[in-house]
Amino acid sequence: MSSVTIEPANGGIPPTSGGIQTFDPATPNCVKNKIAGGVDCQRFSTANQVVVNQLDPKAATWTLGVQHNFAKDFTAEVRYVGTSGIHLNTQERLNKQPLINSTVFLPTYLQSPGQAALDALPYTKAGIKAGAYGNGDSFVPAYEAAGFKGQPLVSFQPNGHSTYQSLATQLTKRMSHGVQFVGAYTFSKTIDNSTADFFSTYLTPRRAQDFQNLAADRSNSALDHRHRFTLALIYDVPYFKHSGWVMKNVVGNWQISPIYTYQTGQWMSVQSGTDSNGNGDSAGDRAIFNPGGIANTGSAVTPLTNTAGATVAYLAATPTAQYIAAGTYARATAGRNTLKMQAINSWDLSFVKTFAFTERYSLQFIATGYNVFNHAQFNPAPLNDVTNLGFTTDRTFLNPGASNFLDTQGAFSSNPRTLQLGLRFQF
Repeated sequence: MSSVTIEPANGGIPPTSGGIQTFDPATPNCVKNKIAGGVDCQRFSTANQVVVNQLDPKAATWTLGVQHNFAKDFTAEVRYVGTSGIHLNTQERLNKQPLINSTVFLPTYLQSPGQAALDALPYTKAGIKAGAYGNGDSFVPAYEAAGFKGQPLVSFQPNGHSTYQSLATQLTKRMSHGVQFVGAYTFSKTIDNSTADFFSTYLTPRRAQDFQNLAADRSNSALDHRHRFTLALIYDVPYFKHSGWVMKNVVGNWQISPIYTYQTGQWMSVQSGTDSNGNGDSAGDRAIFNPGGIANTGSAVTPLTNTAGATVAYLAATPTAQYIAAGTYARATAGRNTLKMQAINSWDLSFVKTFAFTERYSLQFIATGYNVFNHAQFNPAPLNDVTNLGFTTDRTFLNPGASNFLDTQGAFSSNPRTLQLGLRFQF
C-alpha cells in the first residue's frame, strides 16, 4: 500500500506541503531504512512537535522587608526576596542519549602518554560509534523498541526549575533643597537548569548537554547578576531662582540628572562546537575543564591513534589552558555557565534647561549622554535597555579550540557613548 494524500474540502484549512501523509508498515520508506515490515513507519517518521501532558509554569514568591523614615526626607528599606519557578519549559530530544558514559569514552591528555599507553587503551572512536562496547546507539532503548528511532523526538517538557534569592536595599531622598535621589543595591543569586526553551541566546544553549540528565545542567543562570548598584539623582540648580526674568531664564533654570549603574556580568557556557557525547546534538556540548590551567585560556586538541591507526584519545595543543575543546566521544567536564562577561559600569547624564515664558508656557532643551564617559563595555545587549544588539551569530568565541576564544571585542559592540538632544514645549 502506497502513501495516501488527504486533501481538505468544504472550507478546510489547506495543507502547507502536499497534504497529510499516512504510512503503511511495509512502505518503501521503511524498507529503505532497514526497518522490519512489522515496525510502524509512522513512529519511525515522527519528529518534532511531540506534545506531552502539559503543566502550567508556576512561580512562588516570598518577601520580608523593613522600612524606616528618618531625618524628615529620607527612607531606608531592606528586603529579602525569594522566587521559585517550577514546571518551566525545557526543550529536549526524548529518544536520544549519549554514546559515551563514565566508562566508555576517549581520554584527553595534557602530555603525550606514549605509544605503548595508547595501544593499551580499550576504546576506539569507530568502536564507540558502532556500539561495540555495550554502549548501544544514540537512541534510548525504550523508544527504539517502540519504533521511534528515525528522527529526534523534540518536545517541550515542564521539568525546568529556577530559584532566585536576594537581599535588596534602597535609600530614597525626597525632593528638598533642590536634591532628590534613589540609591539601590541588590545582592542576589539565580540558579536554574534551563534559561531558554527557544533559540534566543548563543551564550547558554537552550537544550541540555545530556537529554537524559537535566540535573547536570543545574548551575548559575544566564540571568544571574550577583551584584547590582544604581544611583539616580536629580539636582535642581538653585541659583538665580528668584532673580529677574532674564537672569532666571538665561542663566538659571538648570536641572542635572546623573544615573550610575554597576552590574556584574552575564554568565556564558564554554562550547566545543562538537557532538562530543554522540547524542546527535552539538549545541549544548561543553568543554573539558583543566583545574590547573591559566584562567580564561583555551586549547584545541589533536587525535591520538594506536598502532593500528584507530583514534583512541586526544592531546591538548596547549596543556596550560583552563578550557580544552572536547573531541568526538571525549568526555566534557566543564559545567554550564562557568564564564562571566564584562560587568556594566556606566554613567548616564542629562541636562535640562528651561525657558519659562509664563507660569503655564515653557520650553525645555534636553541634552542626554548614555555611557557619557565612553567606557568600552563589550556586552551582548545595551547597557540601559532590554533590546538585543544583534551580535554575531558566530559562537566560536566560546569555543576553546578557536583562535578567537573569548574575543568578546569581536563579537559584541563596545556600547559607545550616545548623545541625544531634544526640545519639549510645555503648556
